[in-house]
Amino acid sequence: MIRKLKENDIRLVLDFVYLRERENLFVIGAFDIYKKPFESNCFYGFFENDRLLGLATFFKRWGSFVVSAHDPEVIKTLTDYAVREGNTIEFVPCFKEYADVIVERLETVHRIKPKIVSQQTVFILDLAHFHDFSTGQEITPFEEDVDEIVLFERSIHGRNLGKPIQKIERERINLRETFILKVDGKIVSKANVQGTSKQYFQIGGVGTAQEYRGKGYAKRVVSKLCRHFFDQGLPYALLFTDDENVAAQKVYEAIGFRPDGKFVVARY
Repeated sequence: MIRKLKENDIRLVLDFVYLRERENLFVIGAFDIYKKPFESNCFYGFFENDRLLGLATFFKRWGSFVVSAHDPEVIKTLTDYAVREGNTIEFVPCFKEYADVIVERLETVHRIKPKIVSQQTVFILDLAHFHDFSTGQEITPFEEDVDEIVLFERSIHGRNLGKPIQKIERERINLRETFILKVDGKIVSKANVQGTSKQYFQIGGVGTAQEYRGKGYAKRVVSKLCRHFFDQGLPYALLFTDDENVAAQKVYEAIGFRPDGKFVVARY
Protein backbone atom coordinates (compact mmCIF):
# COMPACT_ATOMS: atom_id res chain seq x y z
CA MET A 1 0.00 0.00 0.00
CA ILE A 2 1.17 3.52 -0.79
CA ARG A 3 -0.08 6.67 0.86
CA LYS A 4 0.92 10.30 0.93
CA LEU A 5 2.46 11.11 4.29
CA LYS A 6 1.38 14.03 6.47
CA GLU A 7 2.66 16.02 9.43
CA ASN A 8 1.64 13.42 11.96
CA ASP A 9 3.98 10.99 10.14
CA ILE A 10 7.11 13.03 10.85
CA ARG A 11 8.52 10.58 13.43
CA LEU A 12 7.87 7.68 11.06
CA VAL A 13 9.74 9.43 8.23
CA LEU A 14 12.71 10.47 10.34
CA ASP A 15 13.09 7.03 11.93
CA PHE A 16 13.13 5.50 8.44
CA VAL A 17 15.61 7.88 6.83
CA TYR A 18 18.03 7.69 9.75
CA LEU A 19 18.34 3.95 9.14
CA ARG A 20 20.15 4.98 5.91
CA GLU A 21 21.43 8.36 7.01
CA ARG A 22 24.16 8.87 4.39
CA GLU A 23 21.86 8.32 1.42
CA ASN A 24 18.94 10.34 2.80
CA LEU A 25 20.58 13.67 3.57
CA PHE A 26 18.31 15.57 1.15
CA VAL A 27 15.24 14.28 2.98
CA ILE A 28 16.69 14.82 6.45
CA GLY A 29 17.72 18.34 5.45
CA ALA A 30 14.19 19.15 4.35
CA PHE A 31 13.06 19.10 7.96
CA ASP A 32 15.70 21.69 8.81
CA ILE A 33 15.39 23.95 5.77
CA TYR A 34 11.61 24.15 5.38
CA LYS A 35 9.31 25.59 8.03
CA LYS A 36 6.50 23.37 6.73
CA PRO A 37 8.23 20.39 5.09
CA PHE A 38 5.01 18.53 4.32
CA GLU A 39 3.71 21.53 2.38
CA SER A 40 6.99 22.29 0.59
CA ASN A 41 7.58 18.66 -0.38
CA CYS A 42 5.57 15.51 -1.13
CA PHE A 43 6.39 12.36 0.83
CA TYR A 44 5.02 8.97 -0.24
CA GLY A 45 5.39 5.83 1.86
CA PHE A 46 5.26 2.20 0.72
CA PHE A 47 3.82 0.01 3.48
CA GLU A 48 3.57 -3.72 3.99
CA ASN A 49 1.74 -4.95 7.07
CA ASP A 50 1.89 -1.37 8.44
CA ARG A 51 5.68 -1.38 8.11
CA LEU A 52 7.32 1.40 6.08
CA LEU A 53 9.55 -0.27 3.47
CA GLY A 54 10.16 2.59 1.08
CA LEU A 55 10.01 6.37 0.96
CA ALA A 56 9.74 8.63 -2.09
CA THR A 57 10.22 12.39 -1.82
CA PHE A 58 9.42 15.07 -4.37
CA PHE A 59 11.03 18.43 -3.57
CA LYS A 60 8.69 21.02 -5.07
CA ARG A 61 11.18 23.90 -4.96
CA TRP A 62 13.74 21.98 -7.00
CA GLY A 63 11.60 19.55 -8.99
CA SER A 64 13.82 16.78 -7.58
CA PHE A 65 12.66 13.23 -6.95
CA VAL A 66 14.40 10.63 -4.77
CA VAL A 67 13.48 7.19 -3.46
CA SER A 68 14.96 5.18 -0.61
CA ALA A 69 14.18 1.44 -0.57
CA HIS A 70 16.20 -1.75 -0.80
CA ASP A 71 13.71 -3.58 -3.05
CA PRO A 72 13.83 -2.41 -6.70
CA GLU A 73 10.13 -3.30 -7.08
CA VAL A 74 9.28 -0.91 -4.26
CA ILE A 75 11.30 1.82 -5.99
CA LYS A 76 9.41 1.21 -9.25
CA THR A 77 6.03 1.27 -7.54
CA LEU A 78 6.79 4.52 -5.70
CA THR A 79 8.05 6.10 -8.94
CA ASP A 80 4.83 5.12 -10.74
CA TYR A 81 2.76 6.59 -7.92
CA ALA A 82 4.65 9.90 -7.87
CA VAL A 83 4.19 10.33 -11.63
CA ARG A 84 0.47 9.54 -11.41
CA GLU A 85 0.19 12.17 -8.67
CA GLY A 86 1.16 14.76 -11.29
CA ASN A 87 4.64 15.67 -10.06
CA THR A 88 6.83 17.21 -12.78
CA ILE A 89 10.23 15.63 -12.23
CA GLU A 90 13.17 17.80 -13.28
CA PHE A 91 15.99 16.02 -11.45
CA VAL A 92 16.70 12.58 -10.01
CA PRO A 93 19.73 12.93 -7.69
CA CYS A 94 20.32 9.59 -5.93
CA PHE A 95 22.93 7.06 -5.06
CA LYS A 96 23.45 4.93 -8.15
CA GLU A 97 21.64 1.80 -6.95
CA TYR A 98 18.40 3.79 -6.57
CA ALA A 99 18.80 6.28 -9.42
CA ASP A 100 19.34 3.57 -12.04
CA VAL A 101 15.99 1.98 -11.18
CA ILE A 102 14.11 5.31 -11.15
CA VAL A 103 15.60 6.57 -14.43
CA GLU A 104 14.86 3.30 -16.24
CA ARG A 105 11.29 3.22 -14.90
CA LEU A 106 10.59 6.80 -15.94
CA GLU A 107 11.84 6.11 -19.45
CA THR A 108 10.45 2.65 -20.16
CA VAL A 109 7.04 2.98 -18.50
CA HIS A 110 6.27 6.70 -18.51
CA ARG A 111 8.25 7.75 -21.61
CA ILE A 112 10.07 10.40 -19.59
CA LYS A 113 13.61 10.45 -20.94
CA PRO A 114 16.45 12.37 -19.27
CA LYS A 115 18.29 15.08 -21.18
CA ILE A 116 21.52 14.41 -19.31
CA VAL A 117 22.63 11.67 -16.92
CA SER A 118 25.89 12.33 -15.11
CA GLN A 119 27.81 9.70 -13.18
CA GLN A 120 29.45 11.04 -10.07
CA THR A 121 31.87 9.85 -7.42
CA VAL A 122 30.94 10.21 -3.76
CA PHE A 123 33.74 11.70 -1.66
CA ILE A 124 33.89 11.57 2.14
CA LEU A 125 36.00 13.51 4.65
CA ASP A 126 36.49 13.30 8.39
CA LEU A 127 38.30 15.68 10.71
CA ALA A 128 41.35 13.42 11.06
CA HIS A 129 42.07 13.71 7.31
CA PHE A 130 41.10 17.38 6.92
CA HIS A 131 43.62 19.84 5.44
CA ASP A 132 42.35 23.38 6.02
CA PHE A 133 43.14 25.90 3.25
CA SER A 134 40.84 28.68 4.55
CA THR A 135 42.37 32.08 5.32
CA GLY A 136 39.53 33.89 7.12
CA GLN A 137 38.45 35.85 4.04
CA GLU A 138 35.78 33.30 3.18
CA ILE A 139 32.42 34.44 4.57
CA THR A 140 28.73 33.68 4.73
CA PRO A 141 26.85 36.14 2.47
CA PHE A 142 24.35 38.85 3.35
CA GLU A 143 20.82 39.34 2.07
CA GLU A 144 22.06 41.89 -0.47
CA ASP A 145 24.31 39.20 -1.99
CA VAL A 146 21.42 36.90 -2.99
CA ASP A 147 20.93 38.21 -6.53
CA GLU A 148 24.67 38.13 -7.20
CA ILE A 149 24.78 34.51 -6.01
CA VAL A 150 21.92 33.62 -8.36
CA LEU A 151 23.75 35.21 -11.30
CA PHE A 152 27.02 33.59 -10.24
CA GLU A 153 25.39 30.16 -10.26
CA ARG A 154 23.87 30.87 -13.67
CA SER A 155 27.29 31.78 -15.05
CA ILE A 156 28.86 28.61 -13.63
CA HIS A 157 26.21 26.44 -15.27
CA GLY A 158 26.06 28.38 -18.56
CA ARG A 159 22.55 29.70 -18.05
CA ASN A 160 20.99 32.92 -19.34
CA LEU A 161 22.34 35.87 -17.34
CA GLY A 162 19.93 38.33 -18.94
CA LYS A 163 16.76 36.58 -17.82
CA PRO A 164 14.99 38.30 -14.89
CA ILE A 165 15.74 36.66 -11.55
CA GLN A 166 12.82 34.54 -10.37
CA LYS A 167 11.50 34.37 -6.82
CA ILE A 168 12.15 30.62 -6.69
CA GLU A 169 15.83 31.21 -7.55
CA ARG A 170 16.17 33.55 -4.58
CA GLU A 171 14.36 31.11 -2.29
CA ARG A 172 16.87 28.39 -3.14
CA ILE A 173 19.71 30.41 -1.57
CA ASN A 174 20.22 29.48 2.08
CA LEU A 175 22.48 32.23 3.41
CA ARG A 176 23.27 30.41 6.67
CA GLU A 177 24.74 27.45 4.80
CA THR A 178 26.48 29.22 1.90
CA PHE A 179 30.10 30.35 1.88
CA ILE A 180 31.61 32.77 -0.61
CA LEU A 181 34.92 34.39 -1.44
CA LYS A 182 35.03 37.88 -2.91
CA VAL A 183 37.85 39.56 -4.84
CA ASP A 184 37.54 43.32 -5.36
CA GLY A 185 33.98 43.14 -4.03
CA LYS A 186 32.90 40.48 -6.51
CA ILE A 187 31.98 36.85 -5.75
CA VAL A 188 34.57 34.60 -7.39
CA SER A 189 33.96 31.28 -5.62
CA LYS A 190 31.22 29.65 -3.54
CA ALA A 191 30.09 26.45 -1.90
CA ASN A 192 27.02 25.54 0.11
CA VAL A 193 25.55 22.74 2.17
CA GLN A 194 22.68 20.78 0.62
CA GLY A 195 21.74 18.85 3.73
CA THR A 196 22.81 18.00 7.27
CA SER A 197 22.05 15.17 9.66
CA LYS A 198 23.38 13.80 12.93
CA GLN A 199 26.55 12.44 11.33
CA TYR A 200 26.95 14.16 7.95
CA PHE A 201 26.91 17.44 6.09
CA GLN A 202 26.57 17.28 2.32
CA ILE A 203 28.36 19.88 0.20
CA GLY A 204 27.16 21.12 -3.18
CA GLY A 205 27.08 24.19 -5.36
CA VAL A 206 30.88 24.42 -5.51
CA GLY A 207 32.08 26.70 -8.27
CA THR A 208 34.67 29.30 -9.22
CA ALA A 209 34.36 31.95 -11.92
CA GLN A 210 36.21 30.92 -15.07
CA GLU A 211 38.76 33.73 -14.98
CA TYR A 212 39.67 33.00 -11.33
CA ARG A 213 40.23 29.25 -11.56
CA GLY A 214 43.55 27.70 -10.68
CA LYS A 215 44.18 30.09 -7.78
CA GLY A 216 43.05 27.79 -4.96
CA TYR A 217 39.83 29.69 -4.25
CA ALA A 218 37.61 26.59 -4.29
CA LYS A 219 39.91 24.86 -1.79
CA ARG A 220 39.59 27.87 0.50
CA VAL A 221 35.79 28.12 0.33
CA VAL A 222 35.20 24.38 0.76
CA SER A 223 37.72 24.33 3.63
CA LYS A 224 35.88 27.16 5.39
CA LEU A 225 32.58 25.34 5.03
CA CYS A 226 34.09 22.10 6.35
CA ARG A 227 35.74 23.88 9.28
CA HIS A 228 32.41 25.50 10.20
CA PHE A 229 30.51 22.21 10.35
CA PHE A 230 33.31 20.20 11.93
CA ASP A 231 33.40 22.84 14.67
CA GLN A 232 29.68 22.20 15.19
CA GLY A 233 30.47 18.56 15.93
CA LEU A 234 29.43 16.87 12.68
CA PRO A 235 31.98 14.10 11.98
CA TYR A 236 31.67 13.56 8.21
CA ALA A 237 31.49 15.69 5.06
CA LEU A 238 30.10 14.29 1.80
CA LEU A 239 30.19 15.69 -1.71
CA PHE A 240 29.73 14.42 -5.25
CA THR A 241 31.63 15.33 -8.39
CA ASP A 242 31.34 14.26 -12.03
CA ASP A 243 33.71 11.43 -12.87
CA GLU A 244 35.28 13.41 -15.71
CA ASN A 245 35.88 16.50 -13.56
CA VAL A 246 39.49 15.71 -12.70
CA ALA A 247 40.28 19.28 -11.62
CA ALA A 248 37.55 19.24 -8.98
CA GLN A 249 38.63 15.82 -7.74
CA LYS A 250 42.18 17.15 -7.22
CA VAL A 251 40.79 20.04 -5.17
CA TYR A 252 38.80 17.70 -2.92
CA GLU A 253 41.61 15.18 -2.55
CA ALA A 254 43.97 18.00 -1.50
CA ILE A 255 41.52 18.89 1.29
CA GLY A 256 41.49 15.24 2.37
CA PHE A 257 38.37 13.79 0.74
CA ARG A 258 38.52 10.18 -0.46
CA PRO A 259 36.22 8.22 -2.85
CA ASP A 260 33.34 6.35 -1.20
CA GLY A 261 30.67 5.22 -3.71
CA LYS A 262 28.79 6.34 -6.81
CA PHE A 263 26.01 8.88 -7.33
CA VAL A 264 23.82 9.76 -10.33
CA VAL A 265 22.13 13.01 -11.32
CA ALA A 266 19.56 12.77 -14.11
CA ARG A 267 18.29 16.07 -15.53
CA TYR A 268 14.95 16.22 -17.34
